[in-house]
Amino acid sequence: MFLVGTILLGTLTFFSIDKIQTFDRPLFLLSLLSSLLGVLGYFFLYYGFQVGTLPMVSTITAGGAVVPVLFSLYFLKEWPTVPEFVGIGSIIGGVILVARRKGNFESEKKRSAGVIPALLSSLLFGSYVILIKIVSARTGPFLPIFIVRGMGVILIGVALICRKERSYPPIEVWKYLIAIGLLDALAFLAFTVGINKALVSIVSPLSSLFTLVTVTLAHFILKEKLEIQQKWGFWMVIFGVLMLSM
Repeated sequence: MFLVGTILLGTLTFFSIDKIQTFDRPLFLLSLLSSLLGVLGYFFLYYGFQVGTLPMVSTITAGGAVVPVLFSLYFLKEWPTVPEFVGIGSIIGGVILVARRKGNFESEKKRSAGVIPALLSSLLFGSYVILIKIVSARTGPFLPIFIVRGMGVILIGVALICRKERSYPPIEVWKYLIAIGLLDALAFLAFTVGINKALVSIVSPLSSLFTLVTVTLAHFILKEKLEIQQKWGFWMVIFGVLMLSM
């Protein structure tokens, strides 16, 4: 998945390399650091799914949009207006409600086991967002995302080699992996463009709407029923988006 996105972003970077004004050593090191934070964020997210429960980890991760909001307020001094603050809070709260399901937890121990990895994932992704904005503001969106994805491929490859992993997905699955890789790369590219044209504190909560999209598609395609708190969360998100558009 990462490899497909890296190839796409590498192609875009090649055709836009002449538009990059500067890319010195500090920017390169920031790009490497952000890639490490992003990969570790993914690791703790999926580790949380493995050791914890999906409802608990999904809820914490959905609320993780508040992390880059707080970081942007402190480090980037980005202060939204009062209506925008209301919209940000409404979206984050709504997404948490949408992500949370009342499924049967296997045990209290298993539920709590995923809390720390999910929190670490949110902190790592929040730091990643701030660093990417700093780098992409000077280089454009293509190069830093290409470096992040390229480093992701390298780190994942090293991890697989260390684990002596030699299994490959079935041929019929590859078309889905390619599609996922392309969509994932385009989504992160759009997010990077967004944080350079608007406040991180606004774009980050809006990007968390992927949870709402997932639940909505699951309702219409997989015929999964929406629970009452998910319906309330849906309307909270709509209200938040309207407040941000004022």
